[in-house]
Amino acid sequence: MPLISVVVPVYKVEDYLEQCVNSILAQTFDDYEIILVDDGSPDNSQKMCDEFAANNAKIHVIHQQNGGLSAARNSGIEWALKNSDSEWITFIDSDDWIHPQYLELLLAANNKNKTVISFSKMAYVDSRTIETNKLDESSIDSCRPEDLFLYNEYDYDPVAACARLYKKDMFKDIRFPVGKLHEDTFTTYKLYFTQEKVSIVTEDLYYYFQNSDGIVHSSWSPKKLDLLEANEALLAFFKETGNDEMYQFILKRYIKNILTNMRAIKNEPKYKDYYKQLHKKLLTCINDNKDSLNLSFKNDMNICKYAYPIRAKIYMKTVQKLSRRKG
Repeated sequence: MPLISVVVPVYKVEDYLEQCVNSILAQTFDDYEIILVDDGSPDNSQKMCDEFAANNAKIHVIHQQNGGLSAARNSGIEWALKNSDSEWITFIDSDDWIHPQYLELLLAANNKNKTVISFSKMAYVDSRTIETNKLDESSIDSCRPEDLFLYNEYDYDPVAACARLYKKDMFKDIRFPVGKLHEDTFTTYKLYFTQEKVSIVTEDLYYYFQNSDGIVHSSWSPKKLDLLEANEALLAFFKETGNDEMYQFILKRYIKNILTNMRAIKNEPKYKDYYKQLHKKLLTCINDNKDSLNLSFKNDMNICKYAYPIRAKIYMKTVQKLSRRKG
């Protein structure tokens, strides 16, 4: 049986799927299987999956009704747990592709450092043509999971599920939340922060194709609030585990995300109830973290004008009057 299971969710990617699959089949490490999860794709992707499987014994296909990215990944996980003796698992989105040494180096990193998760850098590309160079194991290193979030020295996406190689049994009781945007943020911290260290490969091994038509780039909708919910789960987790370093980092990101949503709908009457909900979340967050935030109108006006709009206006008028007098 193969050592690595490669899970590829498939939905409406007939223009990209062949490149994705071919990049996996071109791997220098050969002991793997590919699990293509056709998530009820309405285009030619279903037929392409079956053709790939007919021509290569490494490829298995799951056909299911459309349930979204999380449902497709979950099906791949469950298939690998029930039907395969593989030790490792990785996720590749079907409009992306990988370096020929992706599996080789991620596995070498885990073996070298005796870790159960390895990360590679992720290149964000808008071209389908990328030249790759042969790499060696000098790019392998290790660090605390916290370092990927706090310092981001190697330009990783610290919450992504892709561009990682995991011990498969880590997913025994963990699944991606179905129906949520930012499903990675809801999930990956449960994997990373059970570890004292993780391995990293300091080279781009994963090529993330930036699709401007994707839902993450779409206009505002209540689904955008899924990220707030995910960050609330992160805050609760780090508070419970006593990881103040990460709690403070996520707290700042959480507040920034609240403000981003408030700005997006501030002048939209149809979203006034959501604006009120966001305002309440902001005030609650500030009140629950007064000591660590230590806000002031002088230094934190960007936050205060949304948290305390009337007081912020009065403060700004006062500052302007004092400035004119001094002038």
